[in-house]
Amino acid sequence: MGTVEQITDPEYATTSFLKGLKQVDGWQDMPLTRSAQAVQVSAYPDHYAQWEK
Repeated sequence: MGTVEQITDPEYATTSFLKGLKQVDGWQDMPLTRSAQAVQVSAYPDHYAQWEK
């Protein structure tokens, strides 16, 4: 979470995401889509799948 200015700043957004990811047990063994959803809690969790290769 943060202000619009913060969340659109790549350094802030990346740092925040990585801090959240460290809180997800077993993220290293999850599919990308599950770990991203666990951090970001998107209303559209399946949308991450298009970026997984």
